[in-house]
Amino acid sequence: MLGEGSGEDTPHLGCLSWAETFGAEVLDLNADERVRREIHDAQRHPIPVRVARTALEIFRVPSALPKTHDYVIVTLGIRDLVRGAIPKPDRPEVHQEHPAMNRNLALLARELAPQLA
Repeated sequence: MLGEGSGEDTPHLGCLSWAETFGAEVLDLNADERVRREIHDAQRHPIPVRVARTALEIFRVPSALPKTHDYVIVTLGIRDLVRGAIPKPDRPEVHQEHPAMNRNLALLARELAPQLA
């Protein structure tokens, strides 16, 4: 199964052709059943965020390359995995100021970290 959470038609990434080649089912994580998790704002107040249930339950392999980010020190593909598992309307909640965003990614990565990288 290929979980895709960008919410956009991304043929340039080769996801759909990869899925077709290997006979993998493609799942739109934005349409998946959601589970509530808690993150924090910049003042460390709790914020609920929804996460795709399937992303929590399946074996995760990131397709993104390790890179830097404006607010995150280094992503190691974790940011994209976490972001893809969160529906688009909830993504701004994760994108807090520098320290909060790093903490939120670390919190969510406990359950969404890559299992093979």
